[in-house]
Amino acid sequence: MNSINLPKLRKIGSDTVKKKKVLILGDDIRFQSGISTISREIVVGSVDKYDWVQLAAALNHPEHAKKIDLSQDIRNETGISDASVVLYAHNGYGNPDVLREIMHYEKPDVIVFITDPRFWGWLFLMEHEIRSEWKIPLVYVNIWDSYITPLWNASSYASCDMLFSINKGTKVVNSECLRWHGTDYTDLDKLEDGQELKGVLLKYLPHGSTVKYFYKQTEQSPDWSEYSQFRDNFLKPNNIDFCVFYNSRNIRRKQPGDIILAYKLFCDKLPKEQAKRCCLLMKTHIQDENGTDLMAVKKAICPKYRVMFNQEQLPTNVLNWFYNLSDVTMFMSSAEGFGLAANESLLTETPIIAPVTGGLQDQMRFQDEDGKWIEFTAEFSNNSRGQYKEHGSWAFPIFPRARQLQGSIPTPYLFDDVCDAEDGAEQLLKVYNLTKEEREQRGLEGRSWVLSDESGMSSVNMCAAFKKGIETLISVYKPKPRYELVKVTAPIEMGDMGITVW
Repeated sequence: MNSINLPKLRKIGSDTVKKKKVLILGDDIRFQSGISTISREIVVGSVDKYDWVQLAAALNHPEHAKKIDLSQDIRNETGISDASVVLYAHNGYGNPDVLREIMHYEKPDVIVFITDPRFWGWLFLMEHEIRSEWKIPLVYVNIWDSYITPLWNASSYASCDMLFSINKGTKVVNSECLRWHGTDYTDLDKLEDGQELKGVLLKYLPHGSTVKYFYKQTEQSPDWSEYSQFRDNFLKPNNIDFCVFYNSRNIRRKQPGDIILAYKLFCDKLPKEQAKRCCLLMKTHIQDENGTDLMAVKKAICPKYRVMFNQEQLPTNVLNWFYNLSDVTMFMSSAEGFGLAANESLLTETPIIAPVTGGLQDQMRFQDEDGKWIEFTAEFSNNSRGQYKEHGSWAFPIFPRARQLQGSIPTPYLFDDVCDAEDGAEQLLKVYNLTKEEREQRGLEGRSWVLSDESGMSSVNMCAAFKKGIETLISVYKPKPRYELVKVTAPIEMGDMGITVW
């Protein structure tokens, strides 16, 4: 008779509360995409509260169809003795059959998913089955970086029980789409005492990196000797005393060519001997089918000045060293939902130059007439036109010169914020003209704010807010009824609702 190897069961005492199990759909948490990084932060930061299962996605996943148990590794890392993290590796973001199989075997209490809604069409189509037959709430950690309201996403947002908004503008987009759709919602960030929770729950949840990996190097740092040798080996032989860091993909919306052009225009403003001691360090692929050939751009646009590339998959500690040896981290993106590199840079006390767009403007802390961090509404959905100019000392904003209406069949209309490289050059010059002490002070203020409760942009604060939101959802969640009567009415025009596209 063949024996069956059953999985080991954890002993639960009479006083032990059984953890809820969360299934997360998205990029494999072991990889290095922005979604992978943040998913891992959320998982690791909440294994004390939840057991985790992931449908671990990747294009042509090298371990497709394998089950990987990371529990012991996570226990070693966190010290949580009962941490449970299991991955199901898969090519792509999944399909209904794969999800049904995981739900049947793992029996999750909550499903969380991340990334662009166009990848989750199959999931939204089966939302009624998940929320009624399986009785599992759907939680979407979502982002939108263009502030013309994407009405085509309305039914997708309405298919969820909770929407975590990664930037402030996204929450406006979520609420306006739900309002147009006729779906009730509750803003948990503005909850009043005694207020009834109904409809889709909304909550602001900005990304947050961890101080364990991103910090200012000092003589007290555990890896100070290795870092100081690394820094000296990079800066001294190359005679560099001002370094500009770019850490993003080589894709069109990141505008890496404009980074090179802005750097060239900046160097043109300096005496030749000073320009020779500057460097643009670009951690990105030199060639990318979704971007351009940056070596060709460098040779044609910036032949006289030093531009250096790093294409390696760096260990996190080395990436931290790159931020530390740099004087400023620069962005020129035409669309940027959050900008995780900006968050990492500020944690290392390195100031940022960035366009006023998407989540990057959140990280600049623009303030209103009363000194408060600005809030967005349907009428004032972003600050790209410079309505407010006061901001955190750590930020050097580039206000867009124009907005382009882009689109495709799945995403018919969205804005690109277009910045001028000359404006980027001017901000580089401002940073260059500061003393080293002034740059360090601004960087210190940036880190202090990122770690504050107001910003919520640290891993600790992000995970605490995530857990609070999930617990609120679990406490009020009611499975969707198997059948509903829906009154069909004429569609509401945006203008009739007062929704603005600007």
